[in-house]
Amino acid sequence: QDVNFETGKAELKPESFPTLDAVGTVLSQWPQLKIEIAGHTDDVGGATMNRRLSQARAASVLSYLNEKYPVIDGTRFTVKGYGKDKPLVPNTSDEFRTMNRRVEFTVLNKEVLKKEIERRRLLKEGEATPTDSTVTP
Repeated sequence: QDVNFETGKAELKPESFPTLDAVGTVLSQWPQLKIEIAGHTDDVGGATMNRRLSQARAASVLSYLNEKYPVIDGTRFTVKGYGKDKPLVPNTSDEFRTMNRRVEFTVLNKEVLKKEIERRRLLKEGEATPTDSTVTP
């Protein structure tokens, strides 16, 4: 909810930066994850325009992460624009439209995430060594 856009625009607002910085920090620590960055719009405008705009929004987020966090491998990401097809809330007010102009991050390789969480838990408890990786990048 903290990465939103003005109607018809793909430019990131400065108030989005803290959220994206938090995401960048986490992704820097989890290099094995494959992530989809999904862009979304409200219902203002036509379907084709909204799909292009949502794609541009997702690409803006990836561009920000690549520039600010060069350690993050850009090939780990897919960028997809969903347009107005997946609203969080009905587009019945300006407030709700604002909520629908967003990006979402989805882990695509959830099994890798589960295994890495378990490996890190075992490391923390002293039951594994750093080389006991259950994950292959």
